Amino acid sequence: MKTRQLFAGLCQGFALSVAFLPVLWSPYAAANLSGATMATYAAAPIEIVQNVPPLVMLTMSMDHQYWLEAYNDFTDLTGDGDVERTYDDTFNYYGYFHSKRCYQYVDANSRFDPVGVAAGTNGHYCDGGLDNAWSGNFLNWASMTRMDIVRKILYGGYRSTDTATTSVLERAHLPTDAHAFAKYYNGADINSLVPSSYGALKVDRANGGNNNGIDDGDEGITICNVSFKATGSSQGTTGTTPVETPNPAPMLRVVKKNYQLWTANEVRQCTWENELGDNPNGNNAAASGINAALTDPPDSDALRTPSGLRDHIARVKVCDPAFFDANQDLENCKAYGANLKPEGLLQRYGLDGQVKFGLMTGSYARNLSGGVLRKNVGPLTDEVNVSDGTFIAKTSTQTGIIRTLNAVRIYGYNYAAGSYLGASGDNCGFQQTTFTEGTCKSWGNPMSEIYLESLRYFAISSGRAPTSTFTANVSPNVDSNSIAGLVEDTWTNDPLTSDNFCASLNTIVFNASVSSYDDNETTNSLFGDAKALTKTVGDGEGITDKDFFIGSTPGNTNELCSSKKIASLGDAFGLCPEAPTLRGSFHMAGLAHYGHITDLRKDLERKQSVNTFAVSLATSTPVIEAFLGDAGPTTPRVRILPAYRLRAGGNNINEALNNPANDGAGSMVDFKIITPHTMVTSAVSTTPAAVGSNTGHYYGKFWMNWEDSEQGGDFDQDSWGIYEYRVNTNLSPATIQVITNLVSGISGGSPQLFGFVISGTTQD
Repeated sequence: MKTRQLFAGLCQGFALSVAFLPVLWSPYAAANLSGATMATYAAAPIEIVQNVPPLVMLTMSMDHQYWLEAYNDFTDLTGDGDVERTYDDTFNYYGYFHSKRCYQYVDANSRFDPVGVAAGTNGHYCDGGLDNAWSGNFLNWASMTRMDIVRKILYGGYRSTDTATTSVLERAHLPTDAHAFAKYYNGADINSLVPSSYGALKVDRANGGNNNGIDDGDEGITICNVSFKATGSSQGTTGTTPVETPNPAPMLRVVKKNYQLWTANEVRQCTWENELGDNPNGNNAAASGINAALTDPPDSDALRTPSGLRDHIARVKVCDPAFFDANQDLENCKAYGANLKPEGLLQRYGLDGQVKFGLMTGSYARNLSGGVLRKNVGPLTDEVNVSDGTFIAKTSTQTGIIRTLNAVRIYGYNYAAGSYLGASGDNCGFQQTTFTEGTCKSWGNPMSEIYLESLRYFAISSGRAPTSTFTANVSPNVDSNSIAGLVEDTWTNDPLTSDNFCASLNTIVFNASVSSYDDNETTNSLFGDAKALTKTVGDGEGITDKDFFIGSTPGNTNELCSSKKIASLGDAFGLCPEAPTLRGSFHMAGLAHYGHITDLRKDLERKQSVNTFAVSLATSTPVIEAFLGDAGPTTPRVRILPAYRLRAGGNNINEALNNPANDGAGSMVDFKIITPHTMVTSAVSTTPAAVGSNTGHYYGKFWMNWEDSEQGGDFDQDSWGIYEYRVNTNLSPATIQVITNLVSGISGGSPQLFGFVISGTTQD
């Protein structure tokens, strides 16, 4: 994740951009259709030096995509053109741990405590007198979720302990489905990153030439992130209580050897071999190219805490004065008298009144419709004690930004069943291709509709009230019935009066990743037809009547990420490459443009319009790029989008392509690069030998894991397989061959299609 500036001194974490126009996939490139660069936005940040404080509505989705790993294995974090497939010590990973500190796990407190300053070329190694400690940078890479990053940016992180003198942050909760994630590392420096008490872990022997760069099964370390209901000293027994009550302990399960497919299991992820029965992943190393174990790890492979427990609790003490350095304040500590507390944007700009913040989010009760007001725009002094920096406790009816974002989590997972079904589940069944409001509560991301409600909040002067079809405060659709602490605020206070009419109006949109189901409730009396407003943007950006990757248009509703002519951007649904079937729209583009150029409050002096900023998380869906030569920014390339189709309505291939009414696109739950873009020579593994062994031939291999439901189910591995490409640039024109191999799967009885969409060739 890359640093950008919105306010002066904004924490690291996300790329920011004005959200007039979401990214649209063309057949040849992912285009920034506004033509603006990052410098454009950094040059015009939210203005905080004025006579009245600006008003900022934080506008946030609630979708399950927040609870995915912060650092996947297919993103170029450093900007050097190569993806980081595993831990990269040259990169400072942002998170709850100080990346320049070393930590020891303290069983008595069930947490990681700082013990010293890290060393090494990049300041991340724990050697010498600290060799029995963990690297904070390594722990950030291994344990952070997207929601942890959001919480840290906004208010310093989720505090499990919050006193005047002590702050302990806790990783987000992850159920035992594929939201749990495993991080594997076998680099030569591994023993400088983890405690020496684990012994000398085996490292990648590729440089010795004995395994040609393939990770062996006995190499390295695997760290699995999950949450269990802790009972007794084992801290691993799960009960029949659903995840909401009580909140299970967030765990790091650490083992020696290669268990990188520990969260690619059938049903339950990240479990011990003797814990909940057999949960195999069905790995076939010969086919996958991954020499990882195909079963859960035995107790004998556990790397234990100092007192011998096999589970570490994912909590960390922060802002310890003994290790504070103002020149390396990566924990963002603020002094309250003699004590230090972690802070984020809210405290930095909200406590002294520089900015007034509010919060609009999606909801669990109305997960397919709009957003609800969690807190009116105002000061932060009702949420943070200015005397010592602790958070103010709230009653069951009191609202708050921090309280809301601390409360949200994956809802409806039934630990006993290992799914989102059952008496304590969310009525979110297997092989879901559609669902109704109020079920599958952790799915659904109607971002344009949530954003619309933020615009209405600033635009309405009299008769202030939420959109009736959006509210989650009318029985039985009440969010607090699902998760305590999710309270809806009232619309009684007008944020604009004759005293602050010149205040800057802003929204900061936090989108978990890809929008969905926001195409049908954006027309309203204040702004008119969002489809028409969005068409205007499409006309101005040169999109109209051109071909782009999109799931559905009025003339082509096959819901595949294929190239389609867009007559109106307002009628284009199903965002690519992530969600072609989920009816995500570009309506926010039309609404944001209208809100920026229009006087929304004609009852006040001057012009009141809204500036929109977006904090966009990296996609969870990869795009395979096959270069027609050595990889480089100017080398022509072919893009391959992995595609999947659940044949819920039958197994006729023509029906699958032309009549998608009963079909679903499933959910990609994991992706690994086995062999990156490689020129084939005699020194390369025998795997691509069929391509040839002369200059001009290139090869890549990738592993993919799919869940057959678009929402809920058991969110696990239902099918996995391999994508390979072979490029021959010696021919004129060059050729590319794409091979798919569905190795394991076909669960639940319905056929599944495992394929791809290709662009950049003469025969797409």
